[in-house]
Amino acid sequence: MRYELIKGSANDISSPIETILANRGIENCKKYMSLSEDDIEPYDHLDNINDAVGCFVRHFERGDPVGILVDTDTDGICSATIMAKYIWSLKEDYPVHLIVHQKNKAHGLESQDFEIPDDIRLIIIPDSSSNDIDECQALIDSGINIITADHHEKSDPREYPGILINNQTSSSYYNKAACGTHITWDFLRALDEYYWEDYASQFIDLVALANIADVMNIKSESTRATINVGLQNIHNKMFEELVKSQGFSMKGHVNPHTIAFFIAPQINAFLRLATFEERELLVRAFCEDESEMFEYTKRGESFPTEENIYEHMARLMTSYRGKQNRSRDKSVKLLLDKAYECENDKVAIIDATNEIDQSLTGLVAIRISEAINKPTLLVRRHGDELAGSGRAFNNCPIEDFRALTEQCPYITLAQGHNAAFGTALLAENLENVREWFNEKLDSVNMDKVYAVDFILDMNDLDISFIQTIDKYQDLWGQGLSEPLVAIENITIKRSDTHVQGKNFDSIAFTINDIKYVLFKLPESDPLLEWASAWEDDGEDITINVVAKIGLSEYKGVYTPQCTIEEYTIQNE
Repeated sequence: MRYELIKGSANDISSPIETILANRGIENCKKYMSLSEDDIEPYDHLDNINDAVGCFVRHFERGDPVGILVDTDTDGICSATIMAKYIWSLKEDYPVHLIVHQKNKAHGLESQDFEIPDDIRLIIIPDSSSNDIDECQALIDSGINIITADHHEKSDPREYPGILINNQTSSSYYNKAACGTHITWDFLRALDEYYWEDYASQFIDLVALANIADVMNIKSESTRATINVGLQNIHNKMFEELVKSQGFSMKGHVNPHTIAFFIAPQINAFLRLATFEERELLVRAFCEDESEMFEYTKRGESFPTEENIYEHMARLMTSYRGKQNRSRDKSVKLLLDKAYECENDKVAIIDATNEIDQSLTGLVAIRISEAINKPTLLVRRHGDELAGSGRAFNNCPIEDFRALTEQCPYITLAQGHNAAFGTALLAENLENVREWFNEKLDSVNMDKVYAVDFILDMNDLDISFIQTIDKYQDLWGQGLSEPLVAIENITIKRSDTHVQGKNFDSIAFTINDIKYVLFKLPESDPLLEWASAWEDDGEDITINVVAKIGLSEYKGVYTPQCTIEEYTIQNE
């Protein structure tokens, strides 16, 4: 195990939150911790925003039916929802057509998997299509106007033929970490000013949800401000039901971390596996269409029970996530042998053609990357091309795997986030890519490197420090990672160590009234073997650990706890 202080860390446990935020590049900690609606960037910094308002108003005042293209991810659904609900706030029965993709992994105009009603004269495209130049021009040529509210990079150098509102292309708009729903919401704020209304503020909860689910960097003050306000004002009934259904896992905490780990995966799993009709139903649920009730029969009961659309969708999401996870685990097991064949390679490149469901590629890739401790490209053959997902394991020594992959001259696509992205290459260049990575990373040690906020001796760790960290748990999220602490010289006796868990694969011990836990260890784990041995109770062992810290709650009792990520035995 390797760990090191985050570069520049003061390692100051007397001011732990200030130290952690400074380690993440937050210069004004006091301001960051109190961001409000006053800190949200003005919408008029966006290019073309006034043109978009003018175009919308002309069509709206003529009563022209409006089409809204719905992308098949959380951001796409939230952005389409707030656009539709805003129009219905202006006029309850206004003709709005929500156009949902037929495919479950489709984006923008390019997919061509949808039908546009004949009477549409304005299409609003939130969260996509900045680069769909030809498709946009074809619609304009057919007499349809286009307003696009997007946040993706514009890679096509040609001028966009419709009206494009995009934070990435707007030089005066400083917040580049805003999702499509955020930019769509800015458009609604501009419409509010025109109509002298305040409807947009009703939808900020979905802006918060989308910013978190679309993995926006919450170090951005404007993005963080929308999240702060949005999570304090959750009114959308579908969002409320999701929070309710995940209440046990979230333990009453509604923050960027719990939304990202418990709610966003529910929606994502559903969208990967749902039918077209079910995806349409989810859009209706977020739009709060309560025109239909649903029946289902609980396990062990003979008669059906009735549920509303929100309960129905939340239950379907739970079911689909369970199905997804079972399929994911089966696929990981199927491909691990191929992964281990890459033992001598710096990057595991695995051809999974005809072996796993395409919708699971990214999920399987990260599990394999974590299992073999290697950055992984998991690809499938499409004609002459191999395309799929790139993933890097947590605490990988390669800080930006996507950027590195993009440097490879044989890679034709590397688009997405630093450690999670889509990728493609010509099948004939597979060995060239493998050799390029091996040469480029020849001197790189692939062992995990934990960047920690503090390095402490066991006796310097006290309960008040843990309580302070726990108090500010709502701060952490994408770009503002949960703190890690290295704790050294922890000496434990076998008699004070408990092997626990359903499969007896977890360990717990308490020192100085602080509980230490390790979960789901393999049978061959040295510490588990030591703790399970029937030997002299006087034998002890000294370890160093990297851990997350906080308070653990059980039946109303809160216990200071260190959840160990990894450990090393001293003098082993």
